[in-house]
Amino acid sequence: MKKSTDTYKIALLGILSAIVFVLQFFVKIPLGGFTISVSLSVIVLAAVLYGYSGGALIGGVSAVAILLNGDAALFYSFNFFLTVLVVLAKGIASGLAAAAVYKLLKEANKYVAITVAAIAAPIANTGLFFLGSLAFFYDSIQAMAGGTNVALFIIVGFIGLNFVVELIANVVLSPIIFRLIQIIPSTQKRF
Repeated sequence: MKKSTDTYKIALLGILSAIVFVLQFFVKIPLGGFTISVSLSVIVLAAVLYGYSGGALIGGVSAVAILLNGDAALFYSFNFFLTVLVVLAKGIASGLAAAAVYKLLKEANKYVAITVAAIAAPIANTGLFFLGSLAFFYDSIQAMAGGTNVALFIIVGFIGLNFVVELIANVVLSPIIFRLIQIIPSTQKRF
C-alpha cells in the first residue's frame, strides 16, 4: 500500500509541477512592467496536500519557471546569481508558509486554514522579493528610482497592484482548492 501511495504522490506532484509551469508561461496577466500569475494557488494546493515538502517543491518549480520565462529579465541585468537566489527563495518560501499556516490551523477549521494559507503564500512571496530587492539590488533600483525613496519605489513600481491582485486571486481560488482536496481520492483519509 505504501508504494502505491508514494507513486500517487509523485504522479500528483508531477501534474502540479506541469500545471505551475503552464500557468507561469501561458496564463499571465500583464500589469505595467510585470505579470500576474495564478500559480500561487497551485503552490497552496501542494502545501495543503503534502505539507512542507510539497509546498516547497511546487514553489521551487514555480520559481524555476519564472527564471526561464523572462519575468526576471530586468533583475538579471542587476545580478544574475542574486536574482536566481531571490526568485528561488521567494517561491520556496511561499510553499513553506502555506504549509505552516495550514498545519497550524487545520484542526480548528480546514476551510479557514486553506484561506489563511492562501493569504500566507503571496505575503511570503512578495515579502521575500521586497527584502531581497532592498538587500541585493538597492543601488540598481536607486538608479531607476530617480531620487525617490527606494523602498517606496519597490512597493509602488514592482509590488503594489501585483500583490493585491495575486492575494485576491488566491483567496478567491481557496474554496476551489478546498473542494479539489475533498474530491482527490488519496487525500480523503488524510485531509
